[in-house]
Amino acid sequence: MAIAPLAGRTLAAATSADELLLLARDDLQHAAVAWLQDVPKELTSLTTTDAGNTAICAGADGVVALFDIRTKSRAAQFRIGAIKFRPGHFRDCF
Repeated sequence: MAIAPLAGRTLAAATSADELLLLARDDLQHAAVAWLQDVPKELTSLTTTDAGNTAICAGADGVVALFDIRTKSRAAQFRIGAIKFRPGHFRDCF
């Protein structure tokens, strides 16, 4: 799992179940969770823009996706090529 801060006291969390979640920082115990759709497969990384309005994640499928947290939707994506993992090597890049 990876967690990154966003604007508006929000956190982005990428899970090992290939989910990208938005959580309220002030009330994690009772927070409403927003699941973002169309995330890359086998999530390997998560970061945000300086302003915190965009979550950027990448997957082992070679897709990098940008999500606008204001609309809770994918704003853009591009493919860099699939990542090949060799047996015995560390797979998660969080």
